[in-house]
This record gives sequence, C-alpha cells and structure tokens, in this order.
Amino acid sequence: MVNEQDRMRILVFGAGVLGSVYAARLQDAGHELTLVARGQRYHDIREHGIVVEYFDTREQTTTKVDVVDRMPVDEHYDFCLVPVQKTQLDGALAALSGNPHIPAFLFMVNTTEGPQAMIDALGRDRVLLGFANLGGERDGHVVRVMIAKGKPITIGELDGSRSKRLHRIASALGDAGIGVDVSPNMDAWLKYHVALVGPLANALYMAALDHKPHRDPVPQRGRTVDAADDVVAVSKYV
Repeated sequence: MVNEQDRMRILVFGAGVLGSVYAARLQDAGHELTLVARGQRYHDIREHGIVVEYFDTREQTTTKVDVVDRMPVDEHYDFCLVPVQKTQLDGALAALSGNPHIPAFLFMVNTTEGPQAMIDALGRDRVLLGFANLGGERDGHVVRVMIAKGKPITIGELDGSRSKRLHRIASALGDAGIGVDVSPNMDAWLKYHVALVGPLANALYMAALDHKPHRDPVPQRGRTVDAADDVVAVSKYV
C-alpha cells in the first residue's frame, strides 16, 4: 500500500478493459482514484464495482471505486490516464479539454497519427503517450483480461525527457504492480509497433488464426517479413 506522501490523485477517463483494470489496480494500491464511465458501464460499476477475471487463473477481483458519468471540470488531479480507442479520441479530447486543472494526460491510444490532435486540444506540455500491456473483453459487468507476462507498459514524454512527473507517474503505476518502461521517442515507438504487429496479425488471419507451425510456413513467413519491412520504411516518413 502506497504511503501518504506518495499518494496521488488520479483520474482515469474510460472504463473499458484497459481503464477498468488499471483503475482497479491503482485504487487497490492506495491512490485516490476517480473513474469516468458512460452509459450502462457507469451503472454496472456503481452497483458491482470493477469486477476483473483473469484468463489464465480464472481468479476474480472486485474493487470499489469513485465513478462519475462525466468529465469533472473543476477538480484537480495529479494526472489523467486516457485509455481509449482511436475512434473515441475526438470525443475524449472534447471532454478532457474542459478541465484546465490537470497538468498531465497520459494517452494510451493505438495510433500512427501522432500526438498533434492531443496537443491542439490540451497543449503540448500536458500530453504524454503510452502503450498498454494487456487485452481482454467485457462480459456484462465482468472484465476478462489477459496481461502480457513480463511485458511492461511503455510511456514517454513528447520531448523524450525523463521528467519528474514521468517518474512520479511510473512510480504510481509501479505501486499498482504495473511494470513500466520509458521510451525516449514514444511517437516513433507507436508507429513501429504498428509496422511489426500489423503484418503478424494478418499472417495469423491468413492461417485462420492457427498459431501453430504452418504446413508450408516459408512463403507466409517471407510475406510477413516483407510487409513489416515495407511498413517500417513508410513509417520513417509519417
């Protein structure tokens, strides 16, 4: 449990799989946590708390959190974690921009388009980028999740610096048992991630999602490597 001196006031905007799991862990670690949820998800969390089931062990945990159904505009927080899908980003930015009291927004958005939209909405000095280390699904009020073993989340400042606030955010996540790796160029990291994962995912689809050795793996492996090379080359100019 985090001590009082290191306790942070944290807002998590978005109660999907990522937001739910990270909010629950930060709350359980002793940080002061507020979660923004919408629609039925808001009502589910008010009634049941955040219920997380882990794919590998089938263990379930339940965490009660302070949940609100709209962006707090007058509250002060140490930072805001924003784990949203790319298609949700515009709506999220419109809501987030209503609070001028939050000094840091850590976006976990899988995009190759860079941080300009976030900068335009919030200001460069308030934006950090990151990438998650888990995935899952929602089944009613239960979140089923699989965490990549040994894989930390990756976060970074836009200018690549190891700032005091970056250290504090990493420490808060560490308190919650969330490993953290710091990247000096998070924008490039996200683009190259797409360059590598896209071809691999397409190769799995080509194999009908069969991850076992393919009967004739060489052509498929070659196409995957060629595709990754092509996307990496293009990413240098994005």
